[in-house]
Amino acid sequence: MRIISLFLMLILAMPALAIEVAGVEVSDKITLGGETLTLNGAGVRSKFIVKVYVGSLYLANKQSNAQAVIDADVESRIGMQFIYSKVEKKKTVAAWNEGLKKNLDAATLASLKPRIAKFNAMFPDLHEGDHVTIDYIPGKGTEVVINGTSKGVVKGADFNRALKSIWLGKKPVTSDLKKAMLGK
Repeated sequence: MRIISLFLMLILAMPALAIEVAGVEVSDKITLGGETLTLNGAGVRSKFIVKVYVGSLYLANKQSNAQAVIDADVESRIGMQFIYSKVEKKKTVAAWNEGLKKNLDAATLASLKPRIAKFNAMFPDLHEGDHVTIDYIPGKGTEVVINGTSKGVVKGADFNRALKSIWLGKKPVTSDLKKAMLGK
């Protein structure tokens, strides 16, 4: 009995290396720009009844306040592991544009238009198993990486704040995913 108790204590003391969300393993820690980021939360992006991707948010320090996450000019990652068979580029771009339009005023949206176009151009059709990371490093910008290949960088903390509002703004892509990414 003593051995079993000791074994259980050792297992419970070990840090979790990943969580599973909708059959996708999501790492509990990543390294970005020399910083270790911790999984803040992860959930499923659904559209109607279709599960599209598992979304995750990584930050240096856990945070449950959406506006604080949006406003912070610190390293962060939004990850998306696609679980739907195929999402066409035009649908992905339409979703980005809709999310930005819902969460930004007209002047901000207009000022970001060239950078939004650059961001949208980085995305191909996405398929089940594709992994997208949207990494922000202050002073560098927002880098899009698809299946391990960098697609480019969009400069500006203002752009990154706008982008994070798609998931965490007042009118997020889905409230369930927002809550999950905020660890609620």
